[in-house]
Amino acid sequence: IKGAVRYANAYSNAFWDSDNQIMSFGDGKPYARALDIVAHEMTHGITASTAGLEYINQSGALNEALSDIFGEAVEARTKGSADWLQGAELGAPNRSLKDPHSLLNTCAKPPRPYPAKMSEFLVASDSGLSGCVGSDNGGVHINSSIINYAFYLLAAGFPNAIGIRDAERIFYDALTLQLAPKSQFVDARLATIASAEKLFGKGSAQALRTAQAFDAVEIVDTSASPKPAPVPVVAGVDSVMFLFKDSKGWQLGRREAALGDSAAGDYVLADQRPLAYEKISISGDGTLMTFISSDKDYCVMPTNGSAPSCTGLTNTFFSTAMSPSARTVAVVLLNSAGDPDNKIRLIDISTGSSRAITLTAAATDAGDIDTVLFADQMTFDFSKSRLYYDAVTEIASADGTKSYVWALYALDIASNSALSVIPPLRDLNVANPALGHVRNDLIVFDAFDPVSKNSTIFVLDTTKNAVKAVVQTGTGYGFPSFNGDDSAIVFSHYNAAVPSTRSLWRQPLAADHVSPAGAASSWLSDGDVGTVYRRGSYVSGTTVVEYYHAGLDNYFITADPGEQAFVDGGGAGAFKRTGFNFKAGGSAPVCRFYGSALGPNSHFYTADEVECASLVSGYNPAVKSWKLESYDFATGRPNNGSCGAGQLPIYRAYNNGFSRGVDSNHRITSNLAAYQQTLARGWSGEGVTMCAPQ
Repeated sequence: IKGAVRYANAYSNAFWDSDNQIMSFGDGKPYARALDIVAHEMTHGITASTAGLEYINQSGALNEALSDIFGEAVEARTKGSADWLQGAELGAPNRSLKDPHSLLNTCAKPPRPYPAKMSEFLVASDSGLSGCVGSDNGGVHINSSIINYAFYLLAAGFPNAIGIRDAERIFYDALTLQLAPKSQFVDARLATIASAEKLFGKGSAQALRTAQAFDAVEIVDTSASPKPAPVPVVAGVDSVMFLFKDSKGWQLGRREAALGDSAAGDYVLADQRPLAYEKISISGDGTLMTFISSDKDYCVMPTNGSAPSCTGLTNTFFSTAMSPSARTVAVVLLNSAGDPDNKIRLIDISTGSSRAITLTAAATDAGDIDTVLFADQMTFDFSKSRLYYDAVTEIASADGTKSYVWALYALDIASNSALSVIPPLRDLNVANPALGHVRNDLIVFDAFDPVSKNSTIFVLDTTKNAVKAVVQTGTGYGFPSFNGDDSAIVFSHYNAAVPSTRSLWRQPLAADHVSPAGAASSWLSDGDVGTVYRRGSYVSGTTVVEYYHAGLDNYFITADPGEQAFVDGGGAGAFKRTGFNFKAGGSAPVCRFYGSALGPNSHFYTADEVECASLVSGYNPAVKSWKLESYDFATGRPNNGSCGAGQLPIYRAYNNGFSRGVDSNHRITSNLAAYQQTLARGWSGEGVTMCAPQ
């Protein structure tokens, strides 16, 4: 582990750089003299190598808190006791673990005390973060004081506190063996209690005090944070778009049985124009695709082989990706020298609006640093909340020389924050990420060895923080892609006997979607850089059924046949079918939310990806808010309040629960008369919010 002192000029900060495995201490204050600051930054390195807590929102605040905690633990071990002030040797401490309210968060407008309990938690959209650089990545430094205070109470604050030595053992076990990248505060509670029981016994004083410490900061006993909602499966067989080589260059090939393609795949473009050696991006319903032509133009075309539409701007585009909804595209442009620039541009197809995000590497405590040169392969998650990409990243050697490798990142689209997924690894190129079609918490990628020229394909489960090697390519990159239900990986494998020198192979996966199951086998000869897709609507249930509870004046819908049977059998109380149902199906996922522990005791549904993302980012378990449960079914989205031909409008009404002091509830119905009757009872009309198949 390297450390750099007197970093930059008049730089008042210290930070950990995972990309270069280095701690840097600015010259604005005597950071390297403060033992708890040094231990704080080193703990960030330990966190990056173990739990990998994402540096945003609650997981990021937990990341910061653990660094504060072990900063104090190291100080106590070395000096005999902790002062419970983070950075006291700097002249003015940054945070107080003992009394968070005693210090002000000065970037808040107006300044306010650091929070000590969940009812004081600042959500990402809180105005109190607006004055902080990058909104403090959703309050990572500010909200960390809640976990800090829980640790202080456990170690020294309670009359029957267990002492810092036992407390640090519990938290270190939780950090290194229990927590995962997306862990939330409630997961920290569950993890530390489990660690205390493992280390000291179930029912031990240490385990009981740990639970009491989290109770005191209002992180209450509840279930773990939900697993990522599964994406509705597209019914149908796996098809593939791929590249293959002929005398003109790289051609676009397709194998889709329903369109009459041969087993070897067929040409797609009538004029046989060559493509750039870049992966093709396809919409979630398999109907639309984007690609970069060999003359560096951006093109979009239906996957059925209709003529492409290109911009006519040659020598302009480097790479592209399309969101599953086909409403947003990401592009990397070429600069005047013909090299890719270090920005990703997001373009909203429906409005034409765009924004450019400069690519940086995430460094804890320092914001972002400019060691990323450019991105290439990109892929959106299902909800369009994140864009995953590989990027060339600069890393420094101990002797000061620089080298460049590929690493994986994620862009949090709402906050423009760069998150490290797989940091740069010396002498290894980690590239070509692709997400699971059903489970977006699965990432498959290449780990290419420039010396052997062989790539090992790995699958990363970001929920469990588990990664496994699955298969090797023989020679060259694999450009892996999950099949339509994540039961296998399709990848490029070396084949000297064909013009492209590559063929597509298929590697089956076990039930965990991470481990290989059996051997890989040839799937399509003379093909490279494949993208697997399925054509059709997202399917998670054939019929959406509406229920009503007269006593609660509460409506509920579900497309899950199992849940329908449960409700019909009385499992949810006095909910009864209204008789108004509609079909599931379409390209737009419907986000299903349920109220936090404090309410509302109701569900909410939206097919609007912006509304969905806003509610996800605004969830706060300490107040009434909406928590994402699942992508319940799929539907169509209205265009200016209207549905297209062959679609049935679905109306949404609101009971004005917030202003009335009752649980908020929405009625979602396909029956216009029922909708109008609901409005006549004083509910507010929200118009057409979905479009179902007729």
